Amino acid sequence: MRRRIWSGVVALLAVNAPMVAVSGDGVLEINHSCALNAGCFPGDDPGYPVTITGTAGRSYQLTSDLNISNGDTTVIEVLADGLTIDLGGFRISCNTFVPPSTIEPCGVSGPGAGSGIDALVALVPEGLTIRNGSIVGMGRSGIRMGAGTVDQVRVSRSGSVGIRINSGTVRGCLVDDNGGAGIVGSAHALISRNVVRGNASIGIDVSRGALVERNIVTGNAEVGIRAFGGGELIRDNTVTDNGSGITMEASGSAYGGNVVNGNAAGQISGGNNIGGNFCEHPVSPNLNICP
Repeated sequence: MRRRIWSGVVALLAVNAPMVAVSGDGVLEINHSCALNAGCFPGDDPGYPVTITGTAGRSYQLTSDLNISNGDTTVIEVLADGLTIDLGGFRISCNTFVPPSTIEPCGVSGPGAGSGIDALVALVPEGLTIRNGSIVGMGRSGIRMGAGTVDQVRVSRSGSVGIRINSGTVRGCLVDDNGGAGIVGSAHALISRNVVRGNASIGIDVSRGALVERNIVTGNAEVGIRAFGGGELIRDNTVTDNGSGITMEASGSAYGGNVVNGNAAGQISGGNNIGGNFCEHPVSPNLNICP
């Protein structure tokens, strides 16, 4: 009798346990079906957000789009560092997002509380890697993280900041039409080779010794690139048609090799000019008048 009862308990637990899909190389799968129905792996309850505690493994990959319907919902919440999330070319999105001109994302009036990937607790030492996909129409931010790398991700139409990173690298990303700043970084962050355009606030906003290099920053409503903590280096960027160009608000910041023109309220202010910049003259466009 005891054996029969125990067998029944085991069967019941099996029915309610997450169906864990693992690829041949040990990567755990995340998809819309497992997110809604049983949870995608141990530590993740059914429904959004998909919660990654790190106990199930270190590498995760999307195998479908992930869709929510409310801007107060976070899609993926990360509670550990040293992990990799490969979006696999798929999209995290709100299926009712509105055109960016209204800045009213995903079923909420104004910025919501939910993000595409929220990993602010995933701090040093190892950080988090997010790569290869897109995040569209989130209530708050596309990505919020403590430390790590964001590589080749499009973040668009968030209610607030597109990508916020405390330390680490944002590279090869397209960050456009967000309701706040495009990219916010600090603590020696590297912001490199991104296209940051059409955001409703600052394009790239950095502090505390960050390096901003080889980005295209255009059509943002306020400053194209702002450095405000001290010790930042802004080099080899193209900064055009923003509210203003490059602004450095603390000592020890420098700029060089940038193309800065067509910005409505001015091209460059503050900082130390280390040379090689080109700024448009209002009458003679070929005359370099960078301060």
